Amino acid sequence: TSDMYLPAPFIKKLLLTKGYDDSKLYLSSVERKTKHSGTLFDYVLKEENIKPDQLLHVGDNIHADINIASSKGIRTYYLQPYSKSNALYLKHKGKHVHQLNNPLESVMLGTVLKGESKNPYNDNTKKELWKIGYELVGPNHLSYLNFIINKTIYLGLEKIHFLARDGYYLNEAFKLIKTQQQLPLASNYLLASRHLYTFPMIKEINEIAIYKLITPFQRLKVKDLLLRIGMHPEKYKKTLGSYGFNNLDAFLPINKIGELADPKTKVQLCNFFLEIKDDILKEAKLAFANLLEYIEENKVDEKTAIVDVGWQGSSISSLTKLLKAYGKEGPYGFFFGTWGDITTLQKEGIQLDSFYFHAGRPNYRAQHLMTSVAICELFFTAPHPTVISLKKDANSWDAVYEEETLNEEEQQIKEIVFEGSMQFITDLLEVSDLKLEHCNNYIQVVNNSFFRSPSATIASILGKYRHKISYGSISSLIPIARTPNYDLRGSQWKKHKKDLLKETLWIDATKSMLKDRPRF
Repeated sequence: TSDMYLPAPFIKKLLLTKGYDDSKLYLSSVERKTKHSGTLFDYVLKEENIKPDQLLHVGDNIHADINIASSKGIRTYYLQPYSKSNALYLKHKGKHVHQLNNPLESVMLGTVLKGESKNPYNDNTKKELWKIGYELVGPNHLSYLNFIINKTIYLGLEKIHFLARDGYYLNEAFKLIKTQQQLPLASNYLLASRHLYTFPMIKEINEIAIYKLITPFQRLKVKDLLLRIGMHPEKYKKTLGSYGFNNLDAFLPINKIGELADPKTKVQLCNFFLEIKDDILKEAKLAFANLLEYIEENKVDEKTAIVDVGWQGSSISSLTKLLKAYGKEGPYGFFFGTWGDITTLQKEGIQLDSFYFHAGRPNYRAQHLMTSVAICELFFTAPHPTVISLKKDANSWDAVYEEETLNEEEQQIKEIVFEGSMQFITDLLEVSDLKLEHCNNYIQVVNNSFFRSPSATIASILGKYRHKISYGSISSLIPIARTPNYDLRGSQWKKHKKDLLKETLWIDATKSMLKDRPRF
């Protein structure tokens, strides 16, 4: 009897290779019931036609195998999961201490400690990047994928769509796991972006549509307003000039909360978009037709799941609205983490779940990422630019990308971190008879240590990576955490510190670098 996501034939084959007869199995993947909820125990008792005290259940999960079974009147025996002693702890380089909860967490720790000798680099920066991939990113990717795989098979879904760009590395890692675990699941990398899924839904130029067209405003240039909806700024240069926007490269005036500081400017922009509304609606209609055809060809429906990093679930919301417009149900959504406003989508009937924290809970996990979202996204985001539109060439779809590009240093960060991540997953999957179960507790400790207490060295290496703080604008690319100018003194240093803490996207990294200032 097992809460198991793998299919029955695989489990039977595994048992036979270990000398067990081909006996009756009760698997959650088959019965769609679980020990964790107690429904699988009820089913077993009914099928075997026995009383609870006639069943002895042996297991290593205190909640599902012991507490739930005992509450049904079933006799139980607790099996120590990984050693005679229950005092196994995660002691990773003395940074944090946490009790391991299951065999997979133990194997993950062992893999990390053993993998230290596999680092292929001598250069200090590259060496650190590879370690970040192996010790932090790999465990996060694997753990999130474990969650997705278990839930997908349990729900009876047929295919996983990893959304661009946050699903790029997850899709690559999934291919490894699928091959090693012989998973009966299909997957693909689905082109996606906020613009790609929201702009086609504009059916008329009203107040709501205009709001979407002119926000968010963080470091947007005039030309960005048109570029992000796939239109050419030069074509509308004269019209923009008539409303006072003579310089396409000028930044729009914004206040501290990212809104237009001047009401007159807002009115001028609204009037501009109203004047070109026919062109906008024409582009939106074309984008809608392309997107619908693309979604249908890739079979995105209620039998599939989409995977994204989070945080408000805009991707699942847009896809569901698109499909419902044609009387179809939307896919199931999986996210690494979601904030509190995700409950609004659930109330609308959208089915979704989150791995690390859901609707901002548990709060202590959400806090790990609250002040470091930019660095977290770095570990998921693809090495290609944002997709702004689709075009079909013969029988294949091609993406039209923003002009944003990674510089050589950023490209190296992505490549080496992902190399370390994939090596960790490869090494872990070499462990025989590995059961891919939850490992949130291990991830929680590692994430808390890294995101909240990064070393000054790691902070300076990763802080150089630029993060886009406003969708649709390459002008809004800024370093995650700028390296301090340690040569400044007195009032200049105090002002410099204040400015860095104000602008940083990873505050704990900036604090770490500031503390590392040499004493004069």
